[in-house]
Amino acid sequence: MVEGLIDKRRNDTMFLFKSNSGSEDVLDHPHDLLRNLGMRTMRIVDLDDKLSLSKTYLLVDRDPSTGVRIISSAHFLMSSATMVAKLRPAEWVGYEAHQFISLADTMRLLKPEALFWMPHDILDPFAREDMPFLSLAECIFVPTPEVGDRARGCCRNIKAVGWPRITSTLAKLVESPTYRSVWFVSYFQTIQERWQPEDFAAVVKPLIQAGIEFKFPAWTTTERNEAAIREEGGSCIDVNKTSLDILAQTEIPILTAGSGLEGEASLLGKPFIRFHFPIHTFARLPGSPLAECGDIESLVSALRDAGSDWTNRANRTNTAISCFDEEAFLAEVLKDVRGEFTQRSKSTSMTTSAR
Repeated sequence: MVEGLIDKRRNDTMFLFKSNSGSEDVLDHPHDLLRNLGMRTMRIVDLDDKLSLSKTYLLVDRDPSTGVRIISSAHFLMSSATMVAKLRPAEWVGYEAHQFISLADTMRLLKPEALFWMPHDILDPFAREDMPFLSLAECIFVPTPEVGDRARGCCRNIKAVGWPRITSTLAKLVESPTYRSVWFVSYFQTIQERWQPEDFAAVVKPLIQAGIEFKFPAWTTTERNEAAIREEGGSCIDVNKTSLDILAQTEIPILTAGSGLEGEASLLGKPFIRFHFPIHTFARLPGSPLAECGDIESLVSALRDAGSDWTNRANRTNTAISCFDEEAFLAEVLKDVRGEFTQRSKSTSMTTSAR
């Protein structure tokens, strides 16, 4: 089925991949899949891409015989205007704002043949403000049937295809750890609000002394914090490296309580330590961490106690890794969708009449 549609979509379709942030990398593998098949693709990452608006308008002026299909993990209403209105200046120190439009406005301008949408957070897949728009999607891709159940009634077509970030290449990384212990720093907005970079580095110095490495999110405002950590003798992993790749290669991962990485760790069968910092979340959370630490002192103690027994406990926790179902994804995004030929026929007819 997929093979018969490949040549057709190469000739008649442009695939636009739209996300809000570089840290939402669930579109990376799907984008590579289509690009490697020779499809015409365009990638827009709103916060990172200063050409976001011009790229969008290029598609507005496309050849009318070319259809557009949008594959997105973006919030439907998030734009530069709505974002700036909600965020305090302290959260975006050094950030240069540039204009980008929301997914909803992108659809209004481009009138795509189809929208394919997937959440970028396993633990909180469907934000309240997104729910009214889910019915616009031709298909919603979810990692598990349980996640899909949360959107029943919002979309007629929900497919559980696994998590796009978990590929066969990633699964192999689990077998050969490269890092001893890494803290995957989440809630970076809160850190910016509470501490100057130098003060934050002083607070977490016991973690630095314990040999823990730091992985900040792929934001544009982490440089000063990384520099402060290094000034204290600590080590930071390049923010542009994919967090899930690092997680797979880490012997003792430390995940901030409530981070979406917890769900990904579960899908990988990777045991972890849950760290309630900088958000002190002591409510019962899903998942089964091998240690749950409420402060820096207890985290250092847990690492000290882990020792060689960690590997034995990890082996008992590991489960079979379920990789992203590439065939199921391609079967959906390449298939003929309702009204595509009618729409193209009208557009071509209008262009011919204008001439």
